[in-house]
Amino acid sequence: MLTDKSRRVVDEQAAHWFSRRQGESFSAADEQAFELWLAQDPLHAQAYADMQLLWDDCMNIPRPVLDDVGPVETLKEFKARSASAKRIAMACAASLVLALGLVFGHLWNASAVYELVASARAGELQTVQLRDGSSAVLNMGTSLEVHYARDYREALLEAGEAFFSVAADPDRPFVVKVGPGAIKVVGTRFNVRHAEHGVAVSVEQGAVLYDPGVAGVQPIVLQHGDLGYMDYRTGQLVKTQVELNDIGSWRSGWQVFQEQSLDDLAHDLSRYLGGPVRLASPALGELKVSGSLNIYRPDQFLHALPLLLPVQVVVAEDGGFVLESLR
Repeated sequence: MLTDKSRRVVDEQAAHWFSRRQGESFSAADEQAFELWLAQDPLHAQAYADMQLLWDDCMNIPRPVLDDVGPVETLKEFKARSASAKRIAMACAASLVLALGLVFGHLWNASAVYELVASARAGELQTVQLRDGSSAVLNMGTSLEVHYARDYREALLEAGEAFFSVAADPDRPFVVKVGPGAIKVVGTRFNVRHAEHGVAVSVEQGAVLYDPGVAGVQPIVLQHGDLGYMDYRTGQLVKTQVELNDIGSWRSGWQVFQEQSLDDLAHDLSRYLGGPVRLASPALGELKVSGSLNIYRPDQFLHALPLLLPVQVVVAEDGGFVLESLR
């Protein structure tokens, strides 16, 4: 049974979404979150529809026409019409105050209070200390943007890999946006790798909610020891278990990997070398490899790769490398 309090919460949420959707900054990701909210409960859709109808009523309040008074009303008709208009006006005024409060409150809360841009080049790792006590270690070839507001914390991993240690703040969730997806946490330690054709999220401590941002693929909760990998080519999100010591192992200078595709590994090697490592055939990308590599000497691993897989390494004209099949 819906109590007055819970109904009030739903109405406030509906007003919040209504006010946000009127703003220019409402993004496609925001619209997807709104659709998820609508689908959670039929009452959400009803409350939002009621808010829309109330707003339409506000826009349709009759204005007095001075040049054509029309037929004279009876006192009873005048009182009935006035009472109805008064009720609508009062409701509109209340909803307008609420909506404006939410709009300006949202703009106030969403205004940036802290921003940072950081990157790590080939041959170096970069540790970024954030203002709230959180931190991020950037692997080679990584770029990161951080935006903090009064009601949220957000990081955009444009490329590469990062290990996040997030200070707990239930009132301001920490969201890492990577590709079309997002990882939402309150306080935890986890690693995110933005690969050539996918995203890998592994959790050392706590739990995260990973939404790959793909239609038909449901968000999943990852806890300590979990690895979630979204392959955007196949549209599949796979969840496996990994050793805790292997999560973010690159921070100590060694990247440990299990059954990693050669396609993803070539992308990692490109970041470590600071130059391209390409595959001569897309079919090579399906090969799996396990092992470890010294991220400060990726050339050694690259030239030893033919010992692990039926490939040969060829130097390209641009100074990069091409992996060719020996089969």
